[in-house]
Amino acid sequence: MPPQRFAELIGLHFEPQPAGRSQCALTVAEQHLRPHRVMHVAVVFALADTGMGATLYPTLAPGKSCATIEIRIA
Repeated sequence: MPPQRFAELIGLHFEPQPAGRSQCALTVAEQHLRPHRVMHVAVVFALADTGMGATLYPTLAPGKSCATIEIRIA
């Protein structure tokens, strides 16, 4: 999997998994909170989007990449 610079920026880390699976987590810190002390929804989206990409990347052919074109969290 290529370097995950954005994931590193927000403190997201990955646990080793077999190809086609991912497990990522982060410890909620001050940088993730809105002024009302609630986690910003962008952090939730980043966790979901990066986790999906980490699941897909090992299944791609060499030199191929992927991008999210739609994501919804209800």
